[in-house]
Amino acid sequence: NTSVTGQELSDILRKTYHLQMEMASGSYVTAILTMMDTKEGMERLATALQEIDQNLSATSEKQLPLPGLKIHPKRVMEIYEAYQSKFEKVDLKEAVDRTAAEFVSLYPPGIPILVPGEVISERVLEIIQGYQERGYVVQGIDQGKLKVISILE
Repeated sequence: NTSVTGQELSDILRKTYHLQMEMASGSYVTAILTMMDTKEGMERLATALQEIDQNLSATSEKQLPLPGLKIHPKRVMEIYEAYQSKFEKVDLKEAVDRTAAEFVSLYPPGIPILVPGEVISERVLEIIQGYQERGYVVQGIDQGKLKVISILE
């Protein structure tokens, strides 16, 4: 019940406590322990989590819903057609009403927000930006750019 995202928690663990996590998402962190980990290392992780927890304050801020449950972008071409089409990379704000040329997924768990061949709406962009602001990993976005079907095809 805090506003800290999984990615923020992972960053704190790495930068402050020198503990590298396996994976981070918007709402959780995964730590993998192996037979090579020491008791001291496990105690460091437990102590770090307790210290971090003591310094966090509760919030009533709601997490964004998982995209597959709330949005249904309009499909204008089949996935294979989109993959075979020429594409260009555009800034997110320029992608409205364009057609996705690549999967855009929330990772983990890998839920598609957009599938190649779907139209990119304002609402879809709001969801993508909301996830990014909250520390979620959104695959298919590269340095604020998204692959769309080229208009000059």
